[in-house]
Amino acid sequence: MNYMSLNLFPLINNLYMTDKIFKIHTHNFNKDKLKIEFQDSDPQEFMKEMGKWRRSYKVGEYGNYLKDLYSKLTNSKVGVGYYHQPSGVKVPSHKDDRCKCRINIKLSDDDTNVVIDNEKFKYDCALLNVSQYEHYVEQCKKDRIIFSILFVDKDFKTIKDIIK
Repeated sequence: MNYMSLNLFPLINNLYMTDKIFKIHTHNFNKDKLKIEFQDSDPQEFMKEMGKWRRSYKVGEYGNYLKDLYSKLTNSKVGVGYYHQPSGVKVPSHKDDRCKCRINIKLSDDDTNVVIDNEKFKYDCALLNVSQYEHYVEQCKKDRIIFSILFVDKDFKTIKDIIK
């Protein structure tokens, strides 16, 4: 696939235009490629207080392409990784302290809510304000898998203004 032919500026659905979540159309990302790369990522549990929530920073060619793309697009420090929430598990309430915001691309077909500052949201792909608000993911009925683009040194509003 010619990655350079991708539309770099996401089309936005105005449904979620708050300072908590900013919804992005998923067709800007090759979810099939990310799903294939997830198979080799070997996610591991990473914090006792996070329960069975698992992550992996091992990504493939396309995941690294997205890291480089968003690093250049936003002129910021960017990380990427996969997160796996096994069925029946709830991700406890927390604030992220290693990134200021993140784009989450849901790769699974679950319909689990993310709760940000006591408001429930559903999304397929969105920029989330994870460092300013307590948030958690409700218990899922199916495994939930996401690919995250983490913005380490720029806040939600700054990133939202760049990608909108």
